[in-house]
Amino acid sequence: MPHGAPHKIIDVVTYRGWGGYFFEDLEIIRQQGTAVADRYHTKTGHDRFPFVRTPAPVVGIGLKLEQGSVHWGDAVAVSFGGKSGRAGPGSSAQLETWFLEKLAPWIKGRTVTSWLETEQAFIKEFPDAPPFVRYAVSQAIISAVSSVRGEQPFKVMAKELKLPVVKTPVPLHGSSGADWHQAVDRMLARRLDFLPQGQFESILDQIGAKGEKLLPALKVAFEKAQALGAAKKAVIFTESRRTQQYLFELLTANGYEGRLAMLNGTNTDPGSRAIYQAWLERHEGEEIIAAFPLKNEQARLKIVSPHFIDKEGARLHA
Repeated sequence: MPHGAPHKIIDVVTYRGWGGYFFEDLEIIRQQGTAVADRYHTKTGHDRFPFVRTPAPVVGIGLKLEQGSVHWGDAVAVSFGGKSGRAGPGSSAQLETWFLEKLAPWIKGRTVTSWLETEQAFIKEFPDAPPFVRYAVSQAIISAVSSVRGEQPFKVMAKELKLPVVKTPVPLHGSSGADWHQAVDRMLARRLDFLPQGQFESILDQIGAKGEKLLPALKVAFEKAQALGAAKKAVIFTESRRTQQYLFELLTANGYEGRLAMLNGTNTDPGSRAIYQAWLERHEGEEIIAAFPLKNEQARLKIVSPHFIDKEGARLHA
């Protein structure tokens, strides 16, 4: 069939594999304080994944079109798939069963014409599907639609979402893992637009009981960033507003006063409001104000405060 002719989905195929990211049972780690070295052989006691730290299970889903091509999406059940990845199917066997027994009967026979319409119908039919499953299905659908239309996926998405195709470079992000001193050098050398994400394997060893080890870690990262011409900014994620407030006070008292922005469920702290007010004054009368047509000022604070701070420093997210 020529490009542009609608194609039907005639089958769903799958494969099992392992992702390039470790899946951790955060609940067990919090309850038992499992040491890093023990996480690889400590059993979880449930069937989602065998050990406290396991390579992330992956199930690839392929949508086979009537002309013979297969278009893939990958469901990687990492920790971000819900709390400890326990939202919805978790193991490879469960994911594969879900795709073949739930998704396949629903999607087979559908005509590939629109990525957005098909995805919206999928979300309506399966509202409780975990994020990594939704991503896999969306990835496979957009691949199929772009193939049928003979267009690149980003152009298909831009057209259907009625968005312009932006030609400016996309800012690069990266994760340094726990080995900051080795990995930060490599990532900054690649000219990342933002400081690499540093993951904490051990709070006591890397952060300190009172956060005291965070200060020299930030100092080293900023020095390396400055030497390579990168922005001296950092983003710190916490699990609670209490920890966020503690780190805010710690950093404020140690040279970062006026260089911090907080983002949480309220964002009504004086610092966030000051940033927001300065942003309003700076762009008074400009169209950018209309780009945030939020009736609730608190909602607008959440968007503006962390993204329009100009000063070097850190953003604290809870």
